[in-house]
Amino acid sequence: MNSRAERGDVREELPVLFHGQPLRISFNSQYLMDVIKNVESEEIRMCFQTNVSPCIVKPKEGNRFTFLVLPIRTFD
Repeated sequence: MNSRAERGDVREELPVLFHGQPLRISFNSQYLMDVIKNVESEEIRMCFQTNVSPCIVKPKEGNRFTFLVLPIRTFD
């Protein structure tokens, strides 16, 4: 995970279990932090369709919550 802002750059690496085709997608980091702050679970499931479709965030098991995070368009 990479982040670029006026104050500097950040790079974060997280272990993931991945299924499907590779996908390059960008999010506002504050939106993801808002989801993480409100989840008590150590593991979550993030469901993607395309790099411009909303991401559905759910618990690894069960259905205690569902969050929707919208991606941002980036130009490489």
